[in-house]
Amino acid sequence: MAHDARSLVVFGARGADPRASAWPTVTVDAAPVRCGLVPAAEPRFDPGDPANARRVLVRVRAVSCNYRDRSFISLMARVPAARYSAVGSDFVADVVAAGPAVATLAAGDRVVPDHHFTGAGDERDGVREGVATNQASRAYHVLDERKLVRVPAGMRDEAAAAVGIGAQTAYGIARRLAPEPGARVLVTSASSNTALFVLGALARRGVRAVAATSSARFADRLRSLGAESVVPTGREAIVAAARRVGGFDFVVDPFFDLHLMAAVEALRPFGTYVTCGLAGQTEHAARAAGAAGPLDVRDVMAYAMTKNLTLVGNCLGLTADLERALADHAAGALPVTVDSVFERDADAAAFLDRTFNSRERFGKVVFRYAA
Repeated sequence: MAHDARSLVVFGARGADPRASAWPTVTVDAAPVRCGLVPAAEPRFDPGDPANARRVLVRVRAVSCNYRDRSFISLMARVPAARYSAVGSDFVADVVAAGPAVATLAAGDRVVPDHHFTGAGDERDGVREGVATNQASRAYHVLDERKLVRVPAGMRDEAAAAVGIGAQTAYGIARRLAPEPGARVLVTSASSNTALFVLGALARRGVRAVAATSSARFADRLRSLGAESVVPTGREAIVAAARRVGGFDFVVDPFFDLHLMAAVEALRPFGTYVTCGLAGQTEHAARAAGAAGPLDVRDVMAYAMTKNLTLVGNCLGLTADLERALADHAAGALPVTVDSVFERDADAAAFLDRTFNSRERFGKVVFRYAA
C-alpha cells in the first residue's frame, strides 16, 4: 500500500549514516539523537483473521511523551544510526477498522490508550496490563479493544493526546488515598505533569493542597489548579510548611528519590505517603534533577514506624480511573494543562526539546499530525 501517513521517530546515534545526516538533532539526557518524520504505510488488517477478532486498527492524530519516555530516547545513543524508533506513550487516534468481536468501538471513534495496571502481569483474558505502547508516535497501531477507551465528543485532540498516563495515575492515587474534604495534602514536584493531574483530581475531593515546586514562576498557575499555597522545594521549606499546619495527612510525591526523606518528616502521625516514580531514571537525569544519593532505608523506616505512617507505591491506575478522568474533563471539572502544540514536519526536534529540556514548560507538549 502507498505511504499515506508519517511517524515521528528518533534515529540511533551509534556510528554514522548519510541517510540520517539531514535530520535535526535533539539532546535528551546527554544523548544527541536525530529526529524527524518518516513515511508509514497502513498495515494490512484482516478482520476475518481470528487473531484480530477483538483487535482494532487505529491511526494516530496527535501524540505526547511522559517522563518515562526520556529513558527510551536516551537508549538510542546505543543504536546504529541507520535505525530509528517511534517514541512516546500517549496518543489520540481514530479507529480505522475493528474485528468482528469488538463490542465497544467502531470505525470513526476517537480513542486514547488505556494503561490499566494492577501489578498482576497478564490479565485473565490474556491482554497484557500496563502501558499500551512505548512507540505512541507510530502512525498506526493494532491493539486489543481493551487497551483503548473512547474519547468524549467535545474533547479537543491536544487534550486527549495529553491525558492518558498522567490522569490515569492521578485518579488511581486519589482513589487509593480517598482523602476526606479538608485533608491536608502536600504535592511535591508540583509543576510536573503527574502532579498537575493530581492537583486536579484532589480538587474534586475538597482537600487543602500545598504545592512544593522549584519553579516559583508557576505559583499563580498552581493556585488556579487547586493549590491553597505554594512553597519552595527542599527539605527545610517542606518541613517548615508542615509545622505551620500541624503536619500533612498525605504526601503525593511523583519522584521518591527527590523528596522521600522530607515527606516522612512532614507527615503527621498515621499519615500516608504515596509515590509513583523516580527522577533518576538515567545517570544524567539524576544529576540534572538533583536526586540524592542512595537513601538510608533505616532513616525512612524509623519515621514510618515511630509515626505509624503508611507508605504506598503506585503504578498507573485502572480503566475506571481513566474513564472517571475523561468524564470529569467532559464535565469541566478536570483541566488538562497543555503547554504547547507542534505540527510542522520541521518541529520534531522542537517538540522533543520542549518536552524534555525546557524549564519554561508547564503542562504537556503535543505533536499533532496533519489530517
